[in-house]
Amino acid sequence: MPLRKAPLWTDIYYQAVEEYFWRPQVIGRISNPNKPSKPWSFWRSRLAKQEVPLNHILDFLFHIAPQALLDEVLVAMLGESMSGFELVAPSEGLIDDNVVQPDIMFSNGKSLVFVEMKVDSKSSIDQFVKYAIAALQICADEPSLERVDLVILSRHSEHSKVWSRAKKFELDSTSALKATAIQGLKGDAFVWTQPGVRKFTSKNPELVPKLIEKVESMGLTLIDYPSFSGVLRQFASEEPTVSRLVGGVLDELSRRGLITEDRHSELAPFLWAP
Repeated sequence: MPLRKAPLWTDIYYQAVEEYFWRPQVIGRISNPNKPSKPWSFWRSRLAKQEVPLNHILDFLFHIAPQALLDEVLVAMLGESMSGFELVAPSEGLIDDNVVQPDIMFSNGKSLVFVEMKVDSKSSIDQFVKYAIAALQICADEPSLERVDLVILSRHSEHSKVWSRAKKFELDSTSALKATAIQGLKGDAFVWTQPGVRKFTSKNPELVPKLIEKVESMGLTLIDYPSFSGVLRQFASEEPTVSRLVGGVLDELSRRGLITEDRHSELAPFLWAP
């Protein structure tokens, strides 16, 4: 056949990146044609294993997703019936980018939800507390927020497999994680592996008690990619636009080995073979 179906929208993302790979001058980078470089196929394969491109793709998903899908994903993540969520971003200067840069943020006016996406790397006590710092700063500016949650999307849903140094600190539950974080905030510096939290607390010692309160109150949910894809799958047979949107994400997760999905199944109906 002379024609084939157009690529999935997730492939379009990588094609856009490839365009800048071959023509870096359009974004102010100078290419040296005399300098040997590994081919695009090498970098394409490498990108498909990293967290940042997946963050971009899921960010696109949440920006385009209909409200019903967005609410269903958040309900599944939080385990409670809530609605009216939309993507939000902190105002410039509201949070310190050197401390934390949230992957994705949602709010419905009363609740704030951070979503942190992991591929192969683990999270840490430092990162959990950095999100609590961001929550503290945002809630100080948005007093209507009654609840803050952190959702970690990863290969695993068991605490012992998500946290670095989990065995050392016996991080086998949310309560154990919070207790260790509070121990660090009260002065046990050996808890930290990065400078971010210590820099914030040393510059803002008066905020440490409130930060401890935020660590205690902030919700934490671990969800694995198969569970996440299960929520998306419920919408895979809806109208064509949603089907294309969901099919592309399921295909991306499958290509990365984050879910065991048949890439040629009806869940990726617009897949094309190169």
